[in-house]
Amino acid sequence: MHVLHDLDAGHRAAPTALGIAVTAISLASMPLLGVAKRRIGARLGSAATRGEGAQNLICAAMAGGVLAGLWLNTLGWWWVDPAVALALAGVAVREGARAWRGHGCCH
Repeated sequence: MHVLHDLDAGHRAAPTALGIAVTAISLASMPLLGVAKRRIGARLGSAATRGEGAQNLICAAMAGGVLAGLWLNTLGWWWVDPAVALALAGVAVREGARAWRGHGCCH
């Protein structure tokens, strides 16, 4: 639970130009890729392809959270980055549990 340690210790994110660029590209491209995969998966009747699309959408949310966290870190809100990580982990666990029980992604 590294993120809990970061919250407790007050560790700040350490951005790099390359990391910010890759994250921004992910934020721009992953929603398009996710929606396309979900549509193709629906046409093919492929739950796996639809699931990959859902993973791409979670990736986009994560990229948005990272960039928001970095920006808010400059305002002194250092805790946003680890808090977003916890929230997204919760979403991923919920989706994984639903998939394990045989339920498809519905968003």
